[in-house]
Amino acid sequence: MSEKLINVNNLLSNVEYLKKKSGCKKFCAVVKANAYGHGIENIVPILKDYVNYFAVATFNEALQVRSLEKGVPILVLSPEIQPKIEKGIELAVASEQDVLKLENQKKNVFVHLKLNSGMNRFGLNVTGAKNVLSLIKTCKFVKLKGVFTHFHSAENKKLLNAQNSNFRKMLSQLDLPKNIIIHASNSQAALAGIC
Repeated sequence: MSEKLINVNNLLSNVEYLKKKSGCKKFCAVVKANAYGHGIENIVPILKDYVNYFAVATFNEALQVRSLEKGVPILVLSPEIQPKIEKGIELAVASEQDVLKLENQKKNVFVHLKLNSGMNRFGLNVTGAKNVLSLIKTCKFVKLKGVFTHFHSAENKKLLNAQNSNFRKMLSQLDLPKNIIIHASNSQAALAGIC
């Protein structure tokens, strides 16, 4: 059995470096897959005072983070709509069906609209996004908090720039409310100065 040591100073130094390099207004620590094998229970307590958000892949991971940290919002990046709604856990939506499932639970929830800018795993095109945005405007319980995409090849500058350009073009075609969070950058994209 191997042992992993976490250097707290190095971890926090990396976070501060990424914040400075990217120039982003908010910083989200993605701690999916058990904090990439380092242990959610080890990483979340270290980062909780240095990040604006945590993000995870599943609702169960979100509950694990919530048990460790009560104040920082948590975003579930996968379109996992079935679990019950929990305060402070925000969900990704990628279809009108996702929104309707949440609205039918009759509990307030913040959602982040996932746009497909090139990864092609899940997410909406512009037409689909417009339909979902129109539906959210009619909802009593579902409220839009953010719009995002995922850069699939951020280490490839040409592909990264093309996907970022596509994402920005999609955003320009949507009638988005003011003060929502626009987010996309992973660490590699942040190092390239894309926020």
